[in-house]
Amino acid sequence: MPQPGFLKKRNLCLLNEGEWESLCDNCGFCCLYRVLYDDTEEVYLTRVMCSCYDLKAGKCSVYEKRFEVNPDCTRITAENIAGLTWLPPHCAYRLAYENQSLPENRPLFSRKRRRSGQRELERVLGGRVVLYEDGLDLCDYIVWKC
Repeated sequence: MPQPGFLKKRNLCLLNEGEWESLCDNCGFCCLYRVLYDDTEEVYLTRVMCSCYDLKAGKCSVYEKRFEVNPDCTRITAENIAGLTWLPPHCAYRLAYENQSLPENRPLFSRKRRRSGQRELERVLGGRVVLYEDGLDLCDYIVWKC
């Protein structure tokens, strides 16, 4: 596991795969569906989660194969992070991109048990999180504009 100060020494593009992956807190925000209105290019976050996300465990159930299982899965890279403006302010990828310090109590630096992923998402989003199913109208689950 990387040491807490590893980001201070490196450009994001120079992180190895393990260091890059260790930034992820498994918060699930990048697994939430977003609605893009083509005419305005506005992006809205929904309370609809990828069907591969395990709400009880608070993480992707197919993480190692996520891009094969779900080709629409969001791939966050040092090269595309600037365009992912919908990432929440607490996202470690976003914080690292913005050259901000990572909080010391995040899972990367602390082994403290955190709340259930589902409860935390529902607290932040202000409502019940649902897993995606075919035919679900994402517009019925919009939470806020990104």
